[in-house]
Amino acid sequence: MNFALQFDYTFEDYLEAARAHGKRSLLFTVSWYFIATIVALAAGVTAVQAVQQEPVSLNVLGMLIPASFLFVTCPLFVRLMARKQWNQQPQLQGRIDYEITPDVLRAATKASTAEMTWAGFIRFVETKNLFLLYPNKLIFHIIPKRAFASLDELASFRELAASKIPSSKRN
Repeated sequence: MNFALQFDYTFEDYLEAARAHGKRSLLFTVSWYFIATIVALAAGVTAVQAVQQEPVSLNVLGMLIPASFLFVTCPLFVRLMARKQWNQQPQLQGRIDYEITPDVLRAATKASTAEMTWAGFIRFVETKNLFLLYPNKLIFHIIPKRAFASLDELASFRELAASKIPSSKRN
């Protein structure tokens, strides 16, 4: 089946793609939260001990307050970094035309055109609203699900991508 898609990316598309791209394995995520919790508990115990003794150590409080602030606001930094990257890529902010066949994918913008074979993709990721096609570990092509005319077309594309990109390379 062939697909002709026309769409404009939104910042929300880019943010969802950036989050999916930066997503770590479950083991990495659990390890990170475990270490962060241990450090936060140690800092809290140290702060309580410091407060109970006279005088209060400004060094401990001086480290605890910024560390707590960074821990709480970390999710905001992801959005801010994605916004900065989005603003630096005006080519993503215009109309994009995709022609997708069982042999190739063609993408065209006002400034460029590209033709890629399915064999050139090493990874295929599906999120709630997007498909990400990876020609390498760092670069991905975003295809919003809303660009498809129907759910049948969406399912056909999913099947095509799954058949062209080996299962060991998909998420």
